[in-house]
Amino acid sequence: MIVMKIRILIGWLAYLWKIQRLGEPDQEEVLRIKRLRDLFNALPSIGNVNEVCSEWQRNRVQLRRLVQSDDPRRFLSWKVIRRTMFVNDTPYLYCELDYLQNKADWDSNWSDLVIEDSVGSPARLSGYPVSSGTNIHHAYHLAKFEEMTQSAIKDKELIVEFGGGYGNMCRAVHRMGFRGQYVIIDLPEFSLLQQYFLESNQIEVYRDKSDFNKYRESGVYCVSDLEKLTAINGIASDSLFIACWSLSETPLSLRTAILQKLNRFRSYLIGYQSAFEGVNNTEYFDSFMRERPNNDWSHQDIIHLAGNYYIFGKED
Repeated sequence: MIVMKIRILIGWLAYLWKIQRLGEPDQEEVLRIKRLRDLFNALPSIGNVNEVCSEWQRNRVQLRRLVQSDDPRRFLSWKVIRRTMFVNDTPYLYCELDYLQNKADWDSNWSDLVIEDSVGSPARLSGYPVSSGTNIHHAYHLAKFEEMTQSAIKDKELIVEFGGGYGNMCRAVHRMGFRGQYVIIDLPEFSLLQQYFLESNQIEVYRDKSDFNKYRESGVYCVSDLEKLTAINGIASDSLFIACWSLSETPLSLRTAILQKLNRFRSYLIGYQSAFEGVNNTEYFDSFMRERPNNDWSHQDIIHLAGNYYIFGKED
């Protein structure tokens, strides 16, 4: 109990100190911010925010403007990020934190994994300020996967994540000791944001334009060109496909286009809501599992998130 209180106090002091002293960027940060802005400037135009209809198109336009006009070192405070991919302080997070703290390896594994750092200036969890809502939420996904499949994330050779947010899941996996190849598939703007976030965490991201079969056996690749996906061989290695509330929020035609380009994987971690914009996701993922009979599937209600579900799959 005393150790917990000390952790909470240190977390709040570190957070408040960082807010007060953000100050001017150092030379390394200046170069990283310039590179980010240059890469955004090089993206093809997608029009004015008032001229695009899709919510995600509007998010892309807003992100482009913010990268150029605001300080990327505090990008996790931007409304477009807080609304779409940062997990804010909500009651269900304490159910997930309680689950993690009651694991036998909490002290040796998960307690360090959930500690937040200053990259992006993330808001902290009020009841456990050494961490953030996103860190707790992602650690919970990973812990449930390991429990249900009896396999270790760090031992995977290939992980492909569809819809990688700002890169936090990738960071968490690397903190767990993963050293294989990690591919994040996302929209161009979010791929660049992921590169910025991961590089700020000293995780190397490759921008090589060659085919995947020429890539190194380890490293992170942020990809928005779907034509490159056909070279990913998910079955040839101990592979994992992650899609936490991303595939379930994607139009059916795009889901089909992406999954047709990817080989079957040895394991799966998927989170989804029962319906999204008229699509019955429960029926969709029932079909998804039937089409992959070589995997042993576990389909679970998320009790503390009504109407949301996990799918855990592991090849027999």
